[in-house]
Amino acid sequence: FAAVAPSGTADFVASGAISSGEVVTLQSDGTVTLCTATGSAGPNSVGSNVTYLQSTFDSNSNKVILSYKDNSVDRLKVTVGTISGTSISFGTPVIVEAANIFDPAITFDSNSNKVVVAFSSTNGGQGRSYVGTVSGTSISFGSMSVFNAGSAVELDLVFYPTSNKVVVVFRNGTNNTGEYCVGTVSGTSITWGSVGQITGSTAEQPQIVYNSTENKLVVFYRSTSNYGQSRVGTLSGTTISWGSSVQYGAGAAYYQRATSIEGTSKVAVLYRETSTGDPISIQVGTISGTSISSYGSKVVVDDASGSTTQSYDQDIAYDETSQRVLIGYKSTVSKPTYPCVQLASISGTSISLEGTIYDIETQSVTTNSGVQYLNWAYDSNNENYILSYTDNNGTSSPATSNTFSIGNGSNFIGVASESISDTATGEVTILGGINESLTGLTVSADYYISPNVAGGVSTSTGSNIKIGRALSATKLLITQGNTQ
Repeated sequence: FAAVAPSGTADFVASGAISSGEVVTLQSDGTVTLCTATGSAGPNSVGSNVTYLQSTFDSNSNKVILSYKDNSVDRLKVTVGTISGTSISFGTPVIVEAANIFDPAITFDSNSNKVVVAFSSTNGGQGRSYVGTVSGTSISFGSMSVFNAGSAVELDLVFYPTSNKVVVVFRNGTNNTGEYCVGTVSGTSITWGSVGQITGSTAEQPQIVYNSTENKLVVFYRSTSNYGQSRVGTLSGTTISWGSSVQYGAGAAYYQRATSIEGTSKVAVLYRETSTGDPISIQVGTISGTSISSYGSKVVVDDASGSTTQSYDQDIAYDETSQRVLIGYKSTVSKPTYPCVQLASISGTSISLEGTIYDIETQSVTTNSGVQYLNWAYDSNNENYILSYTDNNGTSSPATSNTFSIGNGSNFIGVASESISDTATGEVTILGGINESLTGLTVSADYYISPNVAGGVSTSTGSNIKIGRALSATKLLITQGNTQ
């Protein structure tokens, strides 16, 4: 082989210890660190005959908490998941309500370090709630509290941290109006204020998010004539004042899911739009005072034209660190019935899909129902995400959770030519260079960032980020990467 020009290597300061032959990424401060791939690990399953699945993360105990209806006994159950690396082990599910329930919702109160669950006591029954305390791999609940003696269906919950309140939104099952209630957790119980109204007209499938920049709540719902509407809420005590409604989508929108774009005054809403054939679409709106000033143009995530869709088979989250939106959904076109993830970036109210579709399971879920009740929880301890869903596999239909990490591989710079201690300076083989620190390579094979091992290389294309090509068992030509 010809001699490598000096441009084939460069010296960098390490952030964290790096071993010879490990792939590194360039950080914003000019240092390099181990390269990690974007992708998922799992699946991890619990329970059977699961419907109405929801999840939250308990940042006090560092556990993921799943709530769901066990259809075999018509009971509300909650289970605690312990996260170790990329795997999750679940404790024994606990029965919360020994009666038929519908539409459960769950959130974590970080002030009291308690889990709050709310639900409809029967199909269209009164709104009830419990406060849970996590201990080890189990959870115990206090006494039941009623937040609405009338009919409460299609619930959603959010924690309002600046006032240490829990807010529940729901549809009144009698007259279909949108309503809310504000609660305060004390010990193992919750005290609710009076029921208030979001809108006097139809408000189906309400979803609520909290935006910390504006210290506002935003509710999304399906209105009269099935149009998607949103309102900004201002909390005072146990009362919320709502601004004017602003429409998103061009036609009938349903199964909306939303997230706050933290660090900004923006929110994003994901929904299906029936007037154009059931595609999954996304839009970004800006909070201005007591309303949404405008929504940007919609972007179609998955064109589900002609498909039979299921309830809540999509969800959305925002990663403030990488400033990207995570879209989890059941694909109906590109990878039929797979649970998938796409990432997107936001500029103003414009949103751009990054193109790569990440498979969350290795094979299709082939039953008629397929994947349902997808929802995200953020693991603040490990700084990654957990995507949970029901896997209607035609037999046990368990709740399934997968970890999903956003890697730093898009900024990979090269492969370490030598071991570099933390804060020390060392040599890295960069674009155009030949690294001779690896062994066991397959001649002429293309190598990629390992989807499973930080700093590793692999012939697997799972990470979708190519590094280079093996010239021999110990020589890797770096054909991709950033330049200084």
